[in-house]
Amino acid sequence: MGNPPGDERRKYSRAKLRVPVEFRTAEAKVSSRAETTDLSLGGFYLETMFTMPVGTELEVTLHLENPVLAVATVATCDPSFGNGVHFTKILPEDEESLKSYLEKQEKAAESGNAGS
Repeated sequence: MGNPPGDERRKYSRAKLRVPVEFRTAEAKVSSRAETTDLSLGGFYLETMFTMPVGTELEVTLHLENPVLAVATVATCDPSFGNGVHFTKILPEDEESLKSYLEKQEKAAESGNAGS
């Protein structure tokens, strides 16, 4: 019947990236802003003092070269630190933009480390 939730957590490699993100719960009338501390094709860690309970559904906009829109669910909660967030719906073109961004960041990191 599918993998246990713990198996999904490491499906994609994570990159330590600080990316501006806007997010909104279904109940909120306005978006909140924060930053990621890591990012992958499967989701991100949202650094925020005002954490949300596990299971909260969010509409998110990642501000990359082109904004990436997605629906996501809070997967983990570290009170006063942040939330682990898992993408649940993302359009193919937004997923491709995210993948391209992550690949560029990985190449930049590799070329930056090559000279060390």
